[in-house]
Amino acid sequence: MTFFAAGDLSFETVYAQPPPGGEDPSILDRLTALIDDTPAGATIEATIFRLTVEPLRDALVAAADRGTIVRVVQNGRDVTNPVGASLSRERPVGLGDGHRWSGRPYDPRVLLPDYGAVATGPNADLHTKLFLFSATKDPDGVLRDNVSWWGSANLSHRSGMQKSNNAVVVYGDAVLYAAYRSQLWDPMWAGTHFPRNDFYNATLGLGTFMGSPASKTKVFCSPEQDTDLWVGRLASVVVGPGTEVAVAHARFTDSRTAVADELVRITEQGGLVRVLVGADAGFLGPAVRDTLLDAGIALLAGDIHDKLVLVNSRYGASTGPRKVVLSGSHNLNYDANYVNDEILVKTFNDELYDDMLAGHFERIWAAGLPPVAPSGTLGT
Repeated sequence: MTFFAAGDLSFETVYAQPPPGGEDPSILDRLTALIDDTPAGATIEATIFRLTVEPLRDALVAAADRGTIVRVVQNGRDVTNPVGASLSRERPVGLGDGHRWSGRPYDPRVLLPDYGAVATGPNADLHTKLFLFSATKDPDGVLRDNVSWWGSANLSHRSGMQKSNNAVVVYGDAVLYAAYRSQLWDPMWAGTHFPRNDFYNATLGLGTFMGSPASKTKVFCSPEQDTDLWVGRLASVVVGPGTEVAVAHARFTDSRTAVADELVRITEQGGLVRVLVGADAGFLGPAVRDTLLDAGIALLAGDIHDKLVLVNSRYGASTGPRKVVLSGSHNLNYDANYVNDEILVKTFNDELYDDMLAGHFERIWAAGLPPVAPSGTLGT
């Protein structure tokens, strides 16, 4: 865990880097502490994809019992999971009216269920991992207002503790906190849908918002039908001397070859690109693999659940190099861009970048191995 100031606000990073065959509960333990440190009368608002960790569930219920206002939108698919489903019980066992399932009611007979919040349609999922605290304590024990937490980890053992993950916490950014609430969390809680399942529309100011000038953070929300949100972020990389791009993505399937093409462009123009993908069968598309290797891009696989890109380069209209962190829940597969509720978060911050690179990416990169040649793709 790293904690540092940025003007009037602060950043915290937390990583899970489990040993082979083991668990690293660092992210979920820290999130549990944030919940425990939220006082009575304050508010916790969260979106959950999967919850199997009992102490975290218990922390949410205990917060509601002591007078904290707790509201959770949970993926409807999790109704079959006893730990996760218990949040929907009446108080004091669960959250009562402070809990809502996203999407249509669970029906095991439906082959392509609809469990999105803003997202809707066959196989839609609420996949965003987001917690908003009106007040909680920072790592120094100081009570802080307007706290936003996001990351790649699910609240589960398998994809929250047994794979590498990253999480970011921003303290004291009232602009970012309010935008997350009004422009993302509130529509999710209300189950607001958009025509064509198209939430992101920069022209209309939908599905995208910014934090304060101090945080230099912008959020891009799925589902998006007309562009590839990751391509748009990488297209802003202006290659020059010293350009480096480090990619750690659990899934990189052939439905997102346009992202691979952007990485090839950066490489061909002289940038240094490294790509670490998940080692699970089918998480790396054969066309993506061949595209990257044919361009000479270093490619490894590891037991990761990250959705992370680190850029050190001129970016957009900048005249000099900038350090950019791109994090969140958005995988490089089809559903993440076009079907699901997801967030892709862009932050310009040198210290955040340096910590993510040295404290997380380099460590999981060092544990990577050459990927096994894929025979097909899953979850495209």
